[in-house]
Amino acid sequence: VGHTLAGPVAADGARKEEEKKADETSAHHVASPTSVADIAGIALCTSNEAAAAAADAQEDNHHEEQQSLFLLLVATASVDGIDLHFRSLPQQSHSRAASTTATVKISFHPAASVSIKVLPQQNEVLIVSGTASPRGNKIHVHTLSLSSLSSLTLPLSSAKVQQHVCIRHHGSLPGHLDWVTCFDFWDCTAAGGGGSTSASGSNNDDDGDVGGGFLLASGSHDARVRVWRFRPPMATVSASGVSSTTTADQDI
Repeated sequence: VGHTLAGPVAADGARKEEEKKADETSAHHVASPTSVADIAGIALCTSNEAAAAAADAQEDNHHEEQQSLFLLLVATASVDGIDLHFRSLPQQSHSRAASTTATVKISFHPAASVSIKVLPQQNEVLIVSGTASPRGNKIHVHTLSLSSLSSLTLPLSSAKVQQHVCIRHHGSLPGHLDWVTCFDFWDCTAAGGGGSTSASGSNNDDDGDVGGGFLLASGSHDARVRVWRFRPPMATVSASGVSSTTTADQDI
């Protein structure tokens, strides 16, 4: 301490130290991963239509255990965006089938938070993520179709996920001025969905809703908590009398 090596000796010592650190790093990590700011995950079970069709065609029960696909879906938020990780799970504890993993990126916006909610009626998974920008942060909204998972076959790969799994971006919710750091969901009911009720029994919410859907609360470094109302698709009748359903983009 207090002495400085000069000339080639110092340069050679620094180079060897860097090489040593590089060797130690490569021994523990194949690639340096981006620091993960938040994580959310769920376990899913879906019928594997491709494997079931193969088993029926061969009239063999050998593929019976593959007719149901068990997946672990994990979403990670980082400075690189939002990644979805799909990992196959063995159906039985004594199964020797190797687990496989596939990863796809659904957003390139730097993110500080992510959360997942299953929507049983829509047969979808809702994925919300909060950006981590210097200003004007947003909440990005994606959905993943559960029915599209039935087209996946083992072993998993990113190419298969990109080809078969339907993931949609429905836009973003502006309002927060700083990093969006946390989320929480809670369901609404017709009786407790908020708003006052008139004597006739109709709900007097400003948006005319009669309950249902769910609320999303988002917290941010701007010292604000914002609450967002999500409603399920509602059937509407056009002037011609034809019934239609509003899209998810209109319902947010």
